[in-house]
Amino acid sequence: MGELTTKEKIFDVSLELFSQKGFTNTSIRQIAREVGIKESSIYNHYSSKQAILDDILSTFTNYFVDDLAEDTQMEDLLEKDPLLFYHMGSEGFRQLIKNEKIMKIFRLIFIQMYQDDQIAEFFHKHILEEPLKFWTSVFTKLIEKKHIEDLNPEMLAREYYAYAIFLLLEIFIENNSFPEEEIDRLFEEAESHAKFLFESVRI
Repeated sequence: MGELTTKEKIFDVSLELFSQKGFTNTSIRQIAREVGIKESSIYNHYSSKQAILDDILSTFTNYFVDDLAEDTQMEDLLEKDPLLFYHMGSEGFRQLIKNEKIMKIFRLIFIQMYQDDQIAEFFHKHILEEPLKFWTSVFTKLIEKKHIEDLNPEMLAREYYAYAIFLLLEIFIENNSFPEEEIDRLFEEAESHAKFLFESVRI
């Protein structure tokens, strides 16, 4: 990998500061000092601190844009072996979340969502609403295929997904960094929970 451009350095330093101090408590002056450039030079790359945040949030959604997409192969797998479907999806997400930038953006969202309306709306849409809609559709298909009992699919989705969010929050509370072994533990526990949930409602 080649040397980072100035814009990439601004992005990385801003993400680090935002994820540790919060967006509100980080100034353009602090970002410029950490990058090693004049404050005015920031504006050659970003029009404002808000523009940096917008770029960071856009990066997050771009990483996940294909993750919840419909896929014929995955549809077939869901019908044949629901637990293998979950396992393959989980493994793909595990590799994605080991990306340090993604974890820092998660931290930024979690610490800032009570102070910033834009981030609160982003959290609701991209971390709650869209994944819950996806998992509700998965449980709906499992009910239609008579793999599981005819229960409320949205409630099942919430039961499944809430535990994963709890584990993610636990990592952020207990660690300043993002140790790989903790991420692996998260996914092992989440997979055990998914199996428990599936077996509890399986026909």
